[in-house]
Amino acid sequence: MKTKPSTNFDKNLKEFRLIKFFSDIDIQKIKKSLKKSSIHPVTEQDLVYSILHEYSNYDKVVWSLYSCDDSQFVHGQIKQALIAISNIDSSLTWACMEILERYKSQFMIRKKKSSYINNSLNLN
Repeated sequence: MKTKPSTNFDKNLKEFRLIKFFSDIDIQKIKKSLKKSSIHPVTEQDLVYSILHEYSNYDKVVWSLYSCDDSQFVHGQIKQALIAISNIDSSLTWACMEILERYKSQFMIRKKKSSYINNSLNLN
């Protein structure tokens, strides 16, 4: 017989899976940095991905997030993060919408990959 995890544990686990942004997001600085480091023209999607991966805890929580059984929670977290990015710079809204659709279409693949990754969660 399986025992249900405690509500406190569930709450801590969900908290661990929340995508949070750092406070030092300077769009112009990020654009300049991307242009400097790229030999190709920088797209709005490049900028969005850079913000998501370098100025949030996304990389730290991504596989734990996809190991969650609640697809609405996962999509909600990604959507919330992309809305936050479009609030920083409204010209990125269309790129954020395209990226959200990409994440939704790849959900099952990412979920499967997450099952192979050992998540050592530190919930303290």
